[in-house]
Amino acid sequence: HPEPKEVNQAPEAYAGSAQTIAITDIRTSLDGSNSSDDNDIVSYQWRQISGPTTATIESPTTAIADANGFQAGEYAFELTATDAEGFVSKDTVKIAEL
Repeated sequence: HPEPKEVNQAPEAYAGSAQTIAITDIRTSLDGSNSSDDNDIVSYQWRQISGPTTATIESPTTAIADANGFQAGEYAFELTATDAEGFVSKDTVKIAEL
């Protein structure tokens, strides 16, 4: 009997824990390096999904990206992780600047 082929599982995106940053901080890191998959994650994509539009993401296609331009408010950033077979997972991290 042939061995059954393993079924690929979707990755598990992990955008990190919620953060609170001081009003004097205008930069923080978005860390998706704890995302996991049974194969390999081949791409990452960060995007802002809510909050003031002043924030920008440097290197949004890397597991760890810097975000800057924060002003007082609450922000949400979404991480999309894609594996070698095209399976996708998303997670969101919230950042509050107080």
